Amino acid sequence: MNKLILLTIFLSIFAFACEEDIEKKEPIITDNCQKISFKNIVSDGYDKNASVYTDKSLDYNLIFEFYESTPIGEYDLNSLNKNDNFKTCKQCLLITKDDKKFYPKSGTIEVTQGDAFEGNSKGDIKSVKLIEVLIDDTFNSTPVEDGECLTIDISKWDTTSYTFCENGEKRCKDDKLETCTSHVWKVTNDCTTDGGHCNEDSKECVTSNNCIGLSFDSIVVNKDFATSYQDRDGDYELSIDFYTSTPAGSYDLSDPRNSNYANCDQCVLIKNGSKRFFQREGIIKIISGEATTGNSKAEITSLRLLEVKIDDNQDSSIIIGGACLEVETIFWDTL
Repeated sequence: MNKLILLTIFLSIFAFACEEDIEKKEPIITDNCQKISFKNIVSDGYDKNASVYTDKSLDYNLIFEFYESTPIGEYDLNSLNKNDNFKTCKQCLLITKDDKKFYPKSGTIEVTQGDAFEGNSKGDIKSVKLIEVLIDDTFNSTPVEDGECLTIDISKWDTTSYTFCENGEKRCKDDKLETCTSHVWKVTNDCTTDGGHCNEDSKECVTSNNCIGLSFDSIVVNKDFATSYQDRDGDYELSIDFYTSTPAGSYDLSDPRNSNYANCDQCVLIKNGSKRFFQREGIIKIISGEATTGNSKAEITSLRLLEVKIDDNQDSSIIIGGACLEVETIFWDTL
């Protein structure tokens, strides 16, 4: 066999090998997916026969639903004919951001303790890629062409301390009234807001209803750090302080700007020995003049004050179960 024939055969084999090698190589795909993680996944009760877990990371909301017993083991979040569509999934992971929805394209979860369907469980979300989907009225999910994508490297959950409760049940905890909703305890009323406490027997917030009624009718002005209008009713000393311009108009003492003695604009404080009472409700109406000048005509109506503790920084905090004061009307004219 001559050299020309051998060379031709060699080149043919080389070309074929190169073609085979090219065919075996897959194109490199780079995903610009937003990486997110969730660190506070909690059991959120039951809804429409599903055990629901939720969390929020920045603008992303996680909804984790289990429609069947999911004990210790590993589960494919995009398993064929089971978890590959939101309509039929049994272990469902959905992430929302504004009006966008993302559903797993790949990835797994591993339940390491308990049964996720029971709410008491512990586990990991592993290497999950989610793609943007549209979900129709029948809950069928379809990928959005050229949509966004997300990845979760790993996120963990531990809801082994989850407590099941019967819907409608009520309980007191840390002076907050909790009501069982979707089999989860949720705070429905913070009794300390009005200086009250939660009554374990009646399962309701109880506040001090027997407020002491006072009256003040000899207001005088004293200008120091603030313009202060003062009076006394027996052992009760009244101070109405103005720390910012307060011309004619109405001012709500329950406004957030007036909710703490440390930074209130219009402040009503009553002292009784070592006790302090700070405004909770009431309206100041400056009829004429400017309160901060000391020359004004005004009235305060429906004034209610709660007993508070005032620290070295002048922050006021309501004393739970403390006393309260009421003053129907205060009027002054220092023009």
